[in-house]
Amino acid sequence: MAPVAAEVSAFSDFVRGRRQELFGCAVLVFGDALVAEQVVQASLARAFLRRRQTESGWHALLGDLLRQDPARIECPWVRRPRFELVDGPGTGPALAAPILADLARLEPLPRQALVLDRYLRLRHDEISAILDADPDRVRGWVAQARWTLTLLDHRWADEDRLTDALTSAVPAPPDSEVADDVAHGRLLRRRRSERRALGLLAVVILFVLVAVQLGRLGTDVSHESTTSTTTRSSSALPCEPSQARCQIELTERWRGRTMAIVRSYLDPDGAYFTGFSYRPQVPYSAPGLWNGRGGALGLDVIRMEGGATSVLVQIATDERHAWLCGQRTRQTCVSTRAMSGDLYSVTPSVGPGSGVEVQYSPDGRQVITVIAVDAPQGRRLPIDRSRLIDLVQDSRLRLPLT
Repeated sequence: MAPVAAEVSAFSDFVRGRRQELFGCAVLVFGDALVAEQVVQASLARAFLRRRQTESGWHALLGDLLRQDPARIECPWVRRPRFELVDGPGTGPALAAPILADLARLEPLPRQALVLDRYLRLRHDEISAILDADPDRVRGWVAQARWTLTLLDHRWADEDRLTDALTSAVPAPPDSEVADDVAHGRLLRRRRSERRALGLLAVVILFVLVAVQLGRLGTDVSHESTTSTTTRSSSALPCEPSQARCQIELTERWRGRTMAIVRSYLDPDGAYFTGFSYRPQVPYSAPGLWNGRGGALGLDVIRMEGGATSVLVQIATDERHAWLCGQRTRQTCVSTRAMSGDLYSVTPSVGPGSGVEVQYSPDGRQVITVIAVDAPQGRRLPIDRSRLIDLVQDSRLRLPLT
C-alpha cells in the first residue's frame, strides 16, 4: 500500500473507532451539538496533520478538543458566520437535558475533568496527561465538580445515575462521513502549506528591504532586535491576564496550588482532604483583581464524603477586600505576636470545634486569612491554631499576579 493510502486508511480506522466518543465529550463540555460538531471537525482535521493514530494520539486529540475556543474556530470548509459560545447557563434545546444545564454552571477545568472521568471513564493519570495537570489536581477538579453538581441537584450524588445522565444527554451525531474528515485534513494541510510559502516569501522580502536599508543608511539594528527579544520574554505569566480565559487558568492554578499547600501543613499524609469548593461570588472570586482595582481569591479545602472539618483560605490584595477577622465564626479577634516577631490576628478558640481563625499580612499589603471549622457531623481532623500560624507564613501563599 502506498504511503499516502496507508496514512488515509489508518486515519479512517482511527476516526471510525473514536468519533462518537469525541462528539459526546464535546457536547458535554460545550453544551451544544452544533458547536460540538464544529469543534470535532476542526480537531480531527488537525489530527490528520499529526499522523498519530495511537493511544497517545487519542489523548492528544482530546487535549486539542478541550483547548478549543469555539468562537475562534475557522474552518475553511465552512461557509457561514462563526458562532459564539456563551460559557454559562443557556436556554433552548441545546440545554434541554438537566445535566447539561448543570454542567454549564461548572468552571471549564472541573467540567472537563468530570467528563473525562465519568463519560469517557479514563484513569486519572490519563486525564492528567490530557489536561497537563498533576493527578492530585485532577482528583480535586473531579471532586469539586461532583460537589457542585450535588448542590445543584441531589440526584447527581449517585455516581451511576450521574454517569447514565451524561450518556443519555449526548444526542445522535450529525451525519458525517469519514471521507469528509479526510478531506478536511487535506484542505487544512494545503492551507498551511500555502501560509508557509507566503510566510517564507514575506521573510525574503523583509530581508531584502533590511539589507537595502542597511546599505543605504549604515544603520545598526542589533539594539532594536535585542530590545524586542527582551520585551517578548519579559512576562513571567503563562498568558495575558486581561483575557477571561487566562483569568480562569490562573485562578484554577492558584486554587490547586493553594490546596496542595494547605494539605502539606494540615494533612501531609493526604488521608483527609480530597477536594476544594468555592462560591461564585466575592470573596471567593476576584472581580477587580485583574484590572488593578483590588480583589481577593478564596476556596474551601474539604473532605468530599463524610468529612466535618473544612479549611477556608482567602488572600486579598489589601485589608478592604479581606474577610473581617472573627466575623465568620462570630468571635472577636485579638492580636498576638509569634516568636519570630510577626503580628497576627487570631480568634480566642484554639481548635476548629467553634472555629479558629488566623489572619496575617506578610508584606503590609496582601492579607491572608485561614479559618478551620467543624461541621456538626462527620469525621474530624485535629487542627490547632499553631498549625494555622505556620501555614499562613508560607511564602507561596500569594495571589496569581504577584
